[in-house]
Amino acid sequence: KALCPKQVTLLQGNHEQSDVNRVYGFATQLAQQFELNAVSNRYDEAQMVYDVVNDFFRKLPFVATVEQAYLAMHGGLTSDFDNACYNTESPRDFTACLDYDIGKRTAWSDPSSMNGFRPGNRGGDSQTY
Repeated sequence: KALCPKQVTLLQGNHEQSDVNRVYGFATQLAQQFELNAVSNRYDEAQMVYDVVNDFFRKLPFVATVEQAYLAMHGGLTSDFDNACYNTESPRDFTACLDYDIGKRTAWSDPSSMNGFRPGNRGGDSQTY
């Protein structure tokens, strides 16, 4: 991204979601990096970094297009993504049809050999398609 800022787009995936990265150790890793102990006030610093990084992650797009021909995303399609984006005036302008909740669900969606949308095996709102 630093070398080719206009050609590279960072996308948000499921581990860029704060509820997930906390469970999988990101907050703990930051705490260890700040060498926390019961007497230290560096917890506030680690928490601040955690919050700032997660604010940044939250601003990353869930989808991008390549040369207006290919759709790129971390996860996959969901029925609400399809419904929201299919009937828009600008079908390739995902900012017009995609909100955070829909994007968050795309990060947990998986492809399947079966046709149509079905509940996914990851639980929650995940789907296969």
